Amino acid sequence: MSSISPQEIKQEFLKSKMGIAGIIILSILIATSIIAIITIPVETFQEWNNPGSWISYPKVAIPIWVNYFMTEKIPEHKIYDTPNIQTNSNGEIILTSHQFGVNFDYESFPNDFIYIFSSEYVDSPLLQMSVIRPDGIKLELLSMALPYTNSKTIHSERIFSTDNAINKNLLIGAQVGTTAYFSLEKDPAVRKKGYQMYGHAITDLINGKIDAVLGESTGTLFYKNQNKPLFEKIKMVDEILTNEHYAIAFRKDEPELLIQINAALKNILDDGTAAQLHKKWDLGLAAQIPK
Repeated sequence: MSSISPQEIKQEFLKSKMGIAGIIILSILIATSIIAIITIPVETFQEWNNPGSWISYPKVAIPIWVNYFMTEKIPEHKIYDTPNIQTNSNGEIILTSHQFGVNFDYESFPNDFIYIFSSEYVDSPLLQMSVIRPDGIKLELLSMALPYTNSKTIHSERIFSTDNAINKNLLIGAQVGTTAYFSLEKDPAVRKKGYQMYGHAITDLINGKIDAVLGESTGTLFYKNQNKPLFEKIKMVDEILTNEHYAIAFRKDEPELLIQINAALKNILDDGTAAQLHKKWDLGLAAQIPK
């Protein structure tokens, strides 16, 4: 019977590059685990599975360093907790204002926001929330009374940008008869204003009469290319909310016309005409050329 010494086992193992790499990776994982146990407080581990702890620090937030590798910067998740506080009183009425200055230097808008507050009060004070744009126009987001109490109490609450109380205060414009306008009509809580001309909605947006404009992607990009000075004053949100398909209807007794139209469409697709038009009007993802 032959026996293998530990030294021989060690020598054979060191000859395997995969074995050495495996030991190195295993050692790194063990060392990382030991460092985490030593340096991270126990309370942090206990809060890991607590959903309330992730509201201010969402799990799905993309790391900040990805902006170093992107041509268009995406908004970072930021927490503002040092507002400029101003208090004015007029008799029994006390007005406290918390103002947060935000230098927003990104190519797209944030998905949402959360306002967390705690207030000590008596009676039923009024909470109002607004946003002052860089051009000085003020958007009223929220106006609500806090729960009534006849004794001094502390009220804490989180207000989300998706709350209906905020959505119903925003006035959104759209051209009547378009898919955009039909989308707004589906939600009775949304305040909407219809326009016969898309350009009139854009003009009201620039002048602060409405808060946003919802338009069809292709029509919006066409209008933008024709009126670039106007679009320098507003920001397009690069988010397509829904998809739709365009079709041509024919009478059943005209099969020859159907064949002619299909042949013409195939020709402009094959010879690159459709691609040239797509590029000329900078349609991007707003309109997809069929393959």
